[in-house]
Amino acid sequence: MVNILGLDVGRNFAVGIILDQFPTNIKRYFNQHRKDFMRLKPVSHLSQKLIEKGFKDFNYLEQLTIDGIVLEPTGMWYSSIWVAWANYYLIPVYWVGHADLSKSRGHYGFTNKSDEHDALTLAALFHDPTWIDDFDRKKWLTFYTSEILTIRRLYLDILQCEKLRTANVNGNRQRLSLEFPEASDQRIEISEKKGFSPFWGWLAGNYSYTWANRRYEESSAKRLGIPISNLSKLKAKHITDLELIITHNLSELKEQLNNNQEFQDYLKVFKLFNFGFDNCILLLIQCYPFNKFLIDGKQWIEWIEHEKDGKWKRRKVNHSLRQFQAYLGLAYSYEQSGDKNKKKFHGSSMCRAKLFMWVTSVALKGFKTNYQDLIDDPKLTNDEIDEFTIEHPNIKGELGNMIAKKTLKIYRAGVRGNDIQTRLLFYVTRLLFQELLKEIS
Repeated sequence: MVNILGLDVGRNFAVGIILDQFPTNIKRYFNQHRKDFMRLKPVSHLSQKLIEKGFKDFNYLEQLTIDGIVLEPTGMWYSSIWVAWANYYLIPVYWVGHADLSKSRGHYGFTNKSDEHDALTLAALFHDPTWIDDFDRKKWLTFYTSEILTIRRLYLDILQCEKLRTANVNGNRQRLSLEFPEASDQRIEISEKKGFSPFWGWLAGNYSYTWANRRYEESSAKRLGIPISNLSKLKAKHITDLELIITHNLSELKEQLNNNQEFQDYLKVFKLFNFGFDNCILLLIQCYPFNKFLIDGKQWIEWIEHEKDGKWKRRKVNHSLRQFQAYLGLAYSYEQSGDKNKKKFHGSSMCRAKLFMWVTSVALKGFKTNYQDLIDDPKLTNDEIDEFTIEHPNIKGELGNMIAKKTLKIYRAGVRGNDIQTRLLFYVTRLLFQELLKEIS
């Protein structure tokens, strides 16, 4: 018997249940074992009020026999404390994707969604002999406790700090329109040498900045007797603190990248596509290690039969490529209603958004300006385009040539709107997959 704790983690507490086998009738099991569900707080001691409400703590869990924990990666911060506890006691952690959990919950006959339903489904999946992929492997998500997790943490911390910094900067600019109008519309950047913006350091009272001193002495606000408020100074202090964290994390991030030769192979490929720093980090987080997309070091390619126009045809499907694109946020499904078909994307929305920005700012930038005559040429054929060598405005070498030719074909096909970016992005990620396959596998 293997005791598995299915744990549905929320913001304030988690709901868990322990299963040692797959229930014969899981719906009946749920109804008959309502009292077995635990409401757990990730603390060592509970207040009397919480104890009276039926909550349990880590001390209670440590008295139980738990051979594994099954989680859904809903939030990094919420689930991390439970993973840390499991690691401390050498308890294996298994991860189930959001889509798999949702489908399995419905498959088990649960029409409602609750913390209890999710916890039981998570625990049951460990024991469910049918929850396997085409190679008879459990469909666990794979997470790695290596340098890539440090890179992920540093990068997400930077994003969070940048978000907070932007809100504080925008708020302070509004206040400075009254208190220091000469500085409210100035471009303020982080100094590479100091690690923070000199102006915000001056406003916080932590740095002497000659330009700001001189401009403030001449300021109309000071002449009118309008002081700089304590709140503006406090916001400036908050901004500089955030900037110092961003600078420190960027330095540590670059050190992690430079010290790992394996990461260099990935970055070498990303550089061929002229991906920016943010995209390189995000792609590395999503793509590493590349062999997770392969089966025994090879692509998983399958020929499947499908019906088209009343005839059955064979089509080659590269499952490795599809999984790779799904990790980049390019998995999709169709929702059909009547004669309408709507494409719905799945996967990492952050990665997908960054890649769409790259397509707009790099892959498509300047292309129509340079090659409008080819786009409008009515006599030009795709076969003739394949014979061309087209220099891409922003991507060098043979990859640039291939992307430029694909872009030309998309424009000439009359594709409009966001479909241009979408089609080109699927093509580029296919090239990226092939280049990583050559470099790493």
